[in-house]
Amino acid sequence: MNAFPHPCKGTRRVTVTVANQCGGDCDTFTVSADAFDVIAKREAGRVRIAYKR
Repeated sequence: MNAFPHPCKGTRRVTVTVANQCGGDCDTFTVSADAFDVIAKREAGRVRIAYKR
């Protein structure tokens, strides 16, 4: 997925509000830079996440 083998910052969590929900199966989310900085190194670009609806 990216050049960083361990891009995430442990088990940190961030709460975000979904502003635009796509229909069907979505496999990507765009989050603010501030939210991304909480969970991963920005240089990673993309990371896998777990989420609850």
